[in-house]
Amino acid sequence: MGSRRGLLLHIRQTMDCECSLYSSRFENLRVDARKADDYAKSLHDRHLHLAISDGVGGWGDTVDPSLFPQVLMYQYSQRADRRPSSHPRQIVEEGYEGVIKAEEVPAGGATICAIALDGEGRLRGVK
Repeated sequence: MGSRRGLLLHIRQTMDCECSLYSSRFENLRVDARKADDYAKSLHDRHLHLAISDGVGGWGDTVDPSLFPQVLMYQYSQRADRRPSSHPRQIVEEGYEGVIKAEEVPAGGATICAIALDGEGRLRGVK
């Protein structure tokens, strides 16, 4: 239960922050293999999207495990901003396709959990 409380606190603290990776060409990607996780948020037309992603390590020195989740969360936020009423599953799938096409990410993997809350109070999610 302590970890859930810590995650909720982290989300509340970061809701008003901007990720350093929000750029059209990924030039601001953080390269820090010790922190292979990231998040996305979007609030448009009374639709709130929140997503968190944790990069899969174990690539050794060949792949930075932080790049995959960073680009995935960038892709998620861009798509959620454009189509806020979309189901998180659809946004994750399209975001994944965007990561696969990104030359900045030679390989990698991540877990992801995403939720969307619409103006009517309906909560949808994907893990």
